[in-house]
Amino acid sequence: MSKNRSHFVVSAFHHGAPCEARRGLAASAMCLADRWAELDYADIRITTHRGVVMTREQFRATMRVIRDIRARVRID
Repeated sequence: MSKNRSHFVVSAFHHGAPCEARRGLAASAMCLADRWAELDYADIRITTHRGVVMTREQFRATMRVIRDIRARVRID
């Protein structure tokens, strides 16, 4: 990944050990966080390129594609 490219850091704990991965795209970071949740990783956090730390739910709510869908279709 280029040093100039914005990145997202996904971090969590698995069996007490810290895990961290970088992704260049928001959707890729979200997919990895969801996968880690399926594998019972704990305390999953996504840090944006601006340094904002969010939970999976907070991050998903801020993703543009999700906001666009919610604006077009009523989702309860």
